[in-house]
Amino acid sequence: MEEAGTILGYRAVVADAGLRAVVRVVTRPSADGDQTFERFVTEEPRIEGCYDVDGEDSFFLTVRCANPKDLQQLLIALRSQPPVLRTVTNIVLAVVKEEA
Repeated sequence: MEEAGTILGYRAVVADAGLRAVVRVVTRPSADGDQTFERFVTEEPRIEGCYDVDGEDSFFLTVRCANPKDLQQLLIALRSQPPVLRTVTNIVLAVVKEEA
């Protein structure tokens, strides 16, 4: 199935640990579009998902941090990216549904 392209990869599903959050990010237009921001996102291990969205926000990020201090450091790093205007963070209190 791997050779046929049906199975694209594997991932480990680990026990819930750490602080989970959804971070809404608003960026401003820049000369390279969002390439600098997207490069930061792809290289940052605490960011589990990044969704380019339409509407009031530019991106939704799903993140997992070790603790509140770790989340604070991630937010500081996010806000230091040139195209980022602001972030809005929501802490996950419980997962109601999540499919692997």
